[in-house]
This record gives sequence, C-alpha cells and structure tokens, in this order.
Amino acid sequence: MLYYIVPSYIFFIYCLQIVFRDKNKFLFLLLPAIFFILIIGVFRDITVGTDTHMYAFVFQYPENIEIGYKFLAEFIKYFGGSFSFFLGLFFVFSFFLKLMSFKMTSNYFSLSLLTYSGFWFMTYDINGIRQGLALGFVILAISFLNRENTKMFYFLLSLAIINHYSSVIVIPFAIIVNKIKCTNRLFLIIFFSIALLAVSQFAQPIINFISNFFGSDNHLALKATSYSKDKLYNQNVLYSSRTLVRIFILFITFFSLQKLKINDRLKNIILWSALLNISIYLIFSQFEIIATRLSLYYRFTECIFFSFLPELTKNYLIKVLIGFVLLCYILLQIFQVLSIENNNLVPYKSILF
Repeated sequence: MLYYIVPSYIFFIYCLQIVFRDKNKFLFLLLPAIFFILIIGVFRDITVGTDTHMYAFVFQYPENIEIGYKFLAEFIKYFGGSFSFFLGLFFVFSFFLKLMSFKMTSNYFSLSLLTYSGFWFMTYDINGIRQGLALGFVILAISFLNRENTKMFYFLLSLAIINHYSSVIVIPFAIIVNKIKCTNRLFLIIFFSIALLAVSQFAQPIINFISNFFGSDNHLALKATSYSKDKLYNQNVLYSSRTLVRIFILFITFFSLQKLKINDRLKNIILWSALLNISIYLIFSQFEIIATRLSLYYRFTECIFFSFLPELTKNYLIKVLIGFVLLCYILLQIFQVLSIENNNLVPYKSILF
C-alpha cells in the first residue's frame, strides 16, 4: 500500500491545477509527495530491493565497479560513513537530478513526478541505484540539449557513463537531434524496418560483433555476453504484451506530437527518444534484460512527454481524464513490480524504526 500513496496524492494535486486552470498553482502542495519519496528512498533498510545486498558488498569492496560508484563509496568511507548513509546520499543526488530536469522541461511538473513515482522510482532508484543515477544524469543532459547546450549534454552524459557504462548508448543522441529532423516519413520508415528486422532475431550476432570488436574481456562485452546467457531474464519478449504497450505508447507519442504546440527542438527530441527507445528494444528483444536496460535511457523521456498530454484538449474534464488514465497506468506498473517474485520491496523496512 505504501507505494500507491504518492502517485494517488500527486494526481489529486494535478486535478486541483486543472480545476483552477493553472499548471503552476499548488506546486507547493507537491512538497509532501517529494518529502515522502525522500523518506522511503533515503531511510530504507538494507533488506529493501533485490540488489541492495550486492551494493552493500560492493560498498565495502568496490573493485570491479564503475569509477563513479567506487569514488563515492571510498569518499564516504574515508569520513567514516556507513552504507546506509551512502545509500541515502546516493538516492538524494539521483532524485534531485530528475526533479531538476522536470522543472526545466516538463509542461505539468506534477505529471512528470507522477510518472516517475511508480516503475522508475521502485525499479531504478530503490533497486538498480547505479542505473538510477545514470538516468538522472541522462534526463538532465537531455534537458540541456533542449536548450541547445550540447557541451553540458556531453558533460552530464560523461557523469552518467562513469556510473553505469550502459549509458554510452546515448552518446550519438546529440548529433542525431542536432543534425536530423525526425520527419513523419523517416519515423515510419525506421520503425517498420526495425520491426521487420527484429523478427529475424539478430541480437546474438550483434553481441558477438561487440565481443569480437572490443575483445572478450572488455567490460561491455562481458556484460552483454553474461546477460544474453542469463536464464532468468533472457526470454524473447518480441511477442509479449509489454512490447504491445511500448508500441502503443510510441504511436500515442507520434500522433500527439502532430497536434501539440511545443517548440520544434523539443518535439524532435521526444520523437527521436521514442523511436530510439523502441528500436533498441526491438533489436535486442531476443534477450529481455538487454532490451530493457539499453532502451530505458530513451524511454525515460516519457516522464517529459506525458506532461504535455493535457495540452491536446481545452476541455477540462478530458484533461482530468488524461491524468486519471496516466494514474491507472502508473498504479498498474507498481502492481506489476510488486508482483515480481522476491522483489524485496515489501514488506518495507526503514532504518528509523
């Protein structure tokens, strides 16, 4: 029940903004939601999250880990800090990177926070914390890219990479956005081409090429190979309901952006993000964990895109309905995450009590 409280409360604040016709009104009422997220994230016990025990071990012996995590772990230990202190500080930093991006780019800050408060919060800031921090750097980098600050984009992206190497997948994004406009024709050609290629299951040849190109002992090659052999998470998800949901959201994005009055640069960023998200996912759909983890950097821009959906209509009841549908989507995500066997998210335990 704990994880359902925040999105429900945020939806209530969003409804107030719609009723009073001001998206910037009542933002101060979101502070309790932000505070509650912080309490859950900062003061969680070591038993909360499937990966937390592993991170506790790596905190003590940070050898084979990205340099960003290693540096912060050694820094905290140097001043006598515990793993719980490290975990809390890590979460605060990661969370506020995302809040900064939402404030810079979102239309309805409340809807971006609502979208984040489900799957993203539970899976990548409570559980896979390194990738959660990398996501924070990436989404903030994209916000600066929207402001045509490419240097800041690459600086923040470099910080993402040293915390999770998989974020190298975002390196070409600035070049693509700056040089190529994602027209309707290009969008459809790329999508249907990738969809057709995905059926041939060519993920394994790509992984073999990476391994041969970088060397079998390279970190990225080792990760790709080990994930492709993971018996628990390596099923083919091409014909799954999750793929249908992703494609459905892709085309909601595509058709909505035809009507939304937002600047061309942001529209290009969102379109390319949606297209690269589904392309990477379909290319590696033969291996669920690779498809999911590599595509999530581009998928995270959904937090920004969803915040613009109310601008599709001037009818305030429909605006509320859009928010309600989004709430149902987030609550369903929470239910699905909590339904995963041995998720270690419930019962929630805090170091405070």
